[in-house]
Amino acid sequence: MDKDACTWKLAVCGITLAFLTAGTARAGTFTYTNLTLPGGSSSMVNGINDSDQAVGTGTNVGTASHGFIWSNGQYTQVDVPGTIGGTIMIAINNNGIALGGLKSHLKFTKVITYNLATGKYAKFTTKISHPGGINVAGEVAGYSSSHKIDYGVVGTPQQTTTLNEAPGVSTFAFGIADDGTVAGAYLTPFPADRSRTTYVGNGFTYKNGVFTTVNYPGYDQTVINVISSNGEVGGSYSNVPSGGGEFVESGGVFTNITYPGAFITEIGGINSGGEVVGWWSMTDSSAQQGFIDVGGNYYNINPPGSVGTVITGVNAKGSLVGFYQTALNGAYHGFIAQCAPNQVPCTQ
Repeated sequence: MDKDACTWKLAVCGITLAFLTAGTARAGTFTYTNLTLPGGSSSMVNGINDSDQAVGTGTNVGTASHGFIWSNGQYTQVDVPGTIGGTIMIAINNNGIALGGLKSHLKFTKVITYNLATGKYAKFTTKISHPGGINVAGEVAGYSSSHKIDYGVVGTPQQTTTLNEAPGVSTFAFGIADDGTVAGAYLTPFPADRSRTTYVGNGFTYKNGVFTTVNYPGYDQTVINVISSNGEVGGSYSNVPSGGGEFVESGGVFTNITYPGAFITEIGGINSGGEVVGWWSMTDSSAQQGFIDVGGNYYNINPPGSVGTVITGVNAKGSLVGFYQTALNGAYHGFIAQCAPNQVPCTQ
């Protein structure tokens, strides 16, 4: 359940070349802006709020990662003193409070919030090492480890609550809605009749001290890794050891998310209007391609010149963020794709 050092919340290090056809435009056309720190060589954009403020990580001097916030064409670089591996920003709420983590030797060691208006950051006083999400009130969900057990954490830099669905098993919090609902996954032993000793994931939501299990019907394993501001969740389901797919759930209704004809589909984000974004590929070795699902209609989304795209977030206005490559095994380039108000929704 840990996150790959290549990205946060993603596993996309091996993008390869593929030429695929985009979906037919339903409405407007996105305006793409490359988001890379001045003088930088690579970047990834991981989150966006409803004001089109975007956050991510990039490199421009040395090998350390530098967190950044992009707002109205201006960059604010976020570096916490004394960090060996650098800073990564993953989310930003509608009040301009960004969430990130500090890296050391390819692992997260601390979680921080950064206030764009004041220019001040705050470290979490309790042990929380993996940031998951931040809501409009500034409440953060994430997880950490102790004695080989992972446990969810929710709260503010000054005060947190530990989330453990069951004693002796790991719990992971990956996001939080504006009403305080936390979403994630917890592990339980694999059913004894399968003669396995491994653990399987169970999706959950948590609010006011109550865990609610959210498992895709008919499958062994569910992991919830995204939640919208108004509480719609998304994630993956599978049977062990065979495959599965992606889904969103709202009000007890499950909807499968599969890009037409795709071998793999992954969800990157959901906005308050129910639009779903992510990436897909034709085979397990072909390039990832971005997509947006608008009302059950899927559209291929790729910045001009890209050979592989990952979309990590979408806001209420339909603006997208993510990153792409322009050459096989080349550098990553963060981007924001914006849609003019009179064109919504944009679909290419």
